[in-house]
Amino acid sequence: MAEIAADTGVVSPAEERLGVAVFVENELLRLGLQGMLLSLRSTKFVRLCASPTDLAEVITDERIGVVLVASSNRSLRSMDLTVRRSSLPRVLVLLDAFQAGQDGDLTIVPADGYILREDLTALALDRALAQMSRGEMPMPRRLGRQLLDVAASPNHAARARNVKLTTREHEALAQMVAGMSNRQIARHLSISEHGAKRLVGKVLLKLGAENRTSAVVTALKMGLVR
Repeated sequence: MAEIAADTGVVSPAEERLGVAVFVENELLRLGLQGMLLSLRSTKFVRLCASPTDLAEVITDERIGVVLVASSNRSLRSMDLTVRRSSLPRVLVLLDAFQAGQDGDLTIVPADGYILREDLTALALDRALAQMSRGEMPMPRRLGRQLLDVAASPNHAARARNVKLTTREHEALAQMVAGMSNRQIARHLSISEHGAKRLVGKVLLKLGAENRTSAVVTALKMGLVR
């Protein structure tokens, strides 16, 4: 796995330049993403992963901030990306169009953000990485609307009755749906950032979600938020 440093770019003080790992089985797409990432101001360096073994090594590297994976990877369903370390890399999924539909499977991998493959440009990828560096969750508007449509189903509303959130947890969940970071949630609720982190953790636990993105998807599907 070669590691290639990107050219230095001008980055907002609120953002960090990220070490990005790319796990894509298709060699042409993998190399294309490498070239695109190296041209971005949000990227510090790039590491390529062609196999699950490569990826297992990458997610224990503290310098990696984001892992970019393709939803078309055949091995994703049998993998566990929740390996515990002090600071897990965030996962950005390059989503195929069919998985972005109403019946698409968004649980193929724990994700902290999505970018549609058909909308992939250097600018779109740079924006997504910048959002993730600020603790936000990139998600295409079209995908968000589809999730809202699913959330309107009476079946999901019935399931939501089994999940009991406190008023504060509901407020935190609403901010998570809006893509707010823990720091932003803390400011909105007038609590400490540690308190916001603890509140978000309780929401994840009650929803049975591994991360913020899966919590938002679950909450929308269950009709807990609008």
